[in-house]
Amino acid sequence: MKDRYFSELGYYEAKAKLNKQYCQMFQIVIIVFSVMTPIFLSINVEILQTGAILLSGAVAITTSVLSTFKFQENWLNYRSVAESLKKEKSFYDSKNCEYEIADDPEKMFIFKVENLISKEHDVWVNYYQTRKVPSKLGDGSS
Repeated sequence: MKDRYFSELGYYEAKAKLNKQYCQMFQIVIIVFSVMTPIFLSINVEILQTGAILLSGAVAITTSVLSTFKFQENWLNYRSVAESLKKEKSFYDSKNCEYEIADDPEKMFIFKVENLISKEHDVWVNYYQTRKVPSKLGDGSS
């Protein structure tokens, strides 16, 4: 029980942290480059105006990366699952809520933890199935 619980909790916490870092990093790049672009354009120096064009392209690419990889959504989803797992462990340890009257609190805990993990997995699978990515290159599906 504890091996599975702690490994899953560690996984969700690590994934939440990583997605948060990526989200914030890309957002900072967008903010900084967006502010620098008009400044570079306002200075009548050819190299800075070329730099502004490159910065604009970098903003578009960075925005696309954020949209494609959904770092913020993933961060919030992983954090939500991690917090739900912590809450469930707290209820189990203190024998609160349903655990107080359960015939087998450990079995109930395992069921609830697996249910939380399963729901998150289902969300992930549904997201990728709705993206309609072709299964083979050149198979004509979209």
